[in-house]
Amino acid sequence: MGQTQARFVSEQALLEAFYEPVFDLARLAQTSEVIRSLDAGRDVAEGRDTWRLRCELPMLLEKMWADLQQLRYVPDKRRRERAAPAALLEGCVHVYTGMRTAVEVVSEELARRYMQRAVDLHLRTRWKPVLSSDPAKAGRIMQLLGAGQARQALAMYFSCRVSEHSGAELQALGVV
Repeated sequence: MGQTQARFVSEQALLEAFYEPVFDLARLAQTSEVIRSLDAGRDVAEGRDTWRLRCELPMLLEKMWADLQQLRYVPDKRRRERAAPAALLEGCVHVYTGMRTAVEVVSEELARRYMQRAVDLHLRTRWKPVLSSDPAKAGRIMQLLGAGQARQALAMYFSCRVSEHSGAELQALGVV
C-alpha cells in the first residue's frame, strides 16, 4: 500500500475518521466471536480446545483501536502536525476498503440489533443524522436492514461514518 505511505495524513485526521467506527466494529466482532467460540461441540468435533485460537480478526481490530486510542493522549497541536504511523494508516485503510469482509465476523443477529438501534436513533433524533448525512445513503442502509441484510447495512453504515468524517488528507488518498 505504497500510496498511503506517500501522502501525509495527520494523526488527528486518522482519529477523526476511524476512532469510533473501529471501536464499534471491534466490540461487535469480539462479542460475536466469543459467542461462537463457546461451542464445545465444535471443539469436540475438531479434537482440540480452540477457545484461544478463534479471535484473530476481532483481536486485530481491538489492537487497531488501542493504537488509535494512544493517539488521543498526544496533544491536539502535535496530532495535527505529526504524520499518522504508516502501519496504522495502512491497517485503517485496509479495514475501510474491505468493510464488507470485515463485518462478516459479526453475527447476523448482533448486526441486526445494532443496526436497528442506529435506524431508531436516526429516525428519532434531530441533532444530527445517525446513519448518513446523505439521505439516499441513509435510505439504502434502511432498505438493506429491512431486506434482512443486516451485515451489508452494517458495512455501509461504517463506511459512511468513515468517509463522512474524513478530512481532505484522507480523501486525497482516494480511498474515502
